[in-house]
Amino acid sequence: MVDSQARTGGGDVPQFTWNILRDGEGFNLFGIEILPLAVHHGKFFEANRADRPYLCTSYLIDDSVYYVSDVSAIPSETLTQLEQRLTVQKPTPSTSEGAGGHHQQRSREEGKIGLEVLIIDTLRLLPHASHFGIAQAIHIARRLRPVRTYLVGFTHRVSHDCWTYCCQAISEGRRSSAFDPSPCTHVYPPQGAHPPASHILTSSSPG
Repeated sequence: MVDSQARTGGGDVPQFTWNILRDGEGFNLFGIEILPLAVHHGKFFEANRADRPYLCTSYLIDDSVYYVSDVSAIPSETLTQLEQRLTVQKPTPSTSEGAGGHHQQRSREEGKIGLEVLIIDTLRLLPHASHFGIAQAIHIARRLRPVRTYLVGFTHRVSHDCWTYCCQAISEGRRSSAFDPSPCTHVYPPQGAHPPASHILTSSSPG
């Protein structure tokens, strides 16, 4: 940005119209409804103060795409608001009198989650201070039940083959043996030379 009083005449001075986004207050952009929602992205470390979360913004787009690119936790109030927005409100079956005095039956399904796409932060296989690990991302995906989920924001330390191996294991509900061949060699040395996919599917993991 350049102060318009400092113009030299050799170019244009950009102008900005600032719009403040507030969590929970939707806005329309070119016909697309966007709802900002607060999530946690790590926390502040301050002396003599209780830890407080560092807030980041996620976006629900047209009630069909949820974009959450940086997240370490999703507050319960945000999840509740998401589920309320995404639940298709359909009344129970009822009758109404139509043309000619005939009663018409209107059968509607029970309310259900209507999310089409979830794009969610997944830094690595294990949890991280300011990002989701794969178990946390899968937990949210199972709760919101999107048609399709995209995991994004991978660290360079985990190979594509390792991600594929682990995602397939999760999809199949497989708990592999430590002796199974795995492309995840040396990703996390404490887990051993060939860490089993089950280390992200333990009973202590959410979901």
